[in-house]
Amino acid sequence: MFAVGFAEASETDAFRYGSLGETAFVVSLEVSEECDPLIEMYEASAIEEHLPYELADRDFEEEYGVMEPLEVLNNTKLRTALEAMQEKYKQEFERYGVRHLRLQESK
Repeated sequence: MFAVGFAEASETDAFRYGSLGETAFVVSLEVSEECDPLIEMYEASAIEEHLPYELADRDFEEEYGVMEPLEVLNNTKLRTALEAMQEKYKQEFERYGVRHLRLQESK
C-alpha cells in the first residue's frame, strides 16, 4: 500500500523510507490522518478474518497432526473439531480483541 504511494508521491514527502528502527515506509503527519482509517481496516481484517483461523489451524495440527484440507473437510468429526476451535477464537477476539493474547516460550 505505502510502496505504491511512495512511488506515486515521493516528491510530496508524504511518504519516505524508514530509517533504522522504523518500519520500511513512514507516513508523514500530513497524510497520516487520511491513512489511519485504512490501517484500522487492515488491523480489523487481520484480526477478524485471518488470526482466528491461523490459531485454530495451529491448535488443530498440534492435537490431530498435519492433514490435507480435504481429509479434514470430508471427516465430520475432524471438521467439527476445527470449526469449534475457530469459533472459540472468533468469540475471544470479538469480545476482547487481542487483549488476552500472550506469547509463551515453548518448553
